[in-house]
Amino acid sequence: MAEEQKQLQLTEKQLIQMAQQEEAEFNAKNAVSENLGRMLLETIKAKEVLEELKKTDGKIMVSVGATVLIEAEIKKATKCKRGVAEGTYKEENIDETIKWLFEKEEKIKEQFAAVQKQAAESNDRLTNIVGILKQIENEKTRQATRKMQNPPTLSK
Repeated sequence: MAEEQKQLQLTEKQLIQMAQQEEAEFNAKNAVSENLGRMLLETIKAKEVLEELKKTDGKIMVSVGATVLIEAEIKKATKCKRGVAEGTYKEENIDETIKWLFEKEEKIKEQFAAVQKQAAESNDRLTNIVGILKQIENEKTRQATRKMQNPPTLSK
């Protein structure tokens, strides 16, 4: 049984709109990807700092934001506080927090990979649409060139 292939015909204007939408989608995925990358680095850094704190007694530099650091003294750090909601913190054992950070890191990596895949797919679609638009433009140029080479003649 032969299946009928349906062809979808789009105008140049519709293709341009599709390209614009795909470009917006691609840019949005890249922005999400950048945010996930920052979250991943922050999570890894926090995990590394806590691992180091478990082994350290002494002075460390703590960022208070806006490129400002203060020196703090750590004595047998076994507990820490982590945010669970806006302005709400939970105190727990450092090892529990490290485990939570590890799980968070894995989830972010999964999300990052998924968003990267979606961005690549969006980029592929955009490339295809742009290719079609270039073909249309080339065909228009060829037709215009032919018209100039073979101007219409008047007959008597």
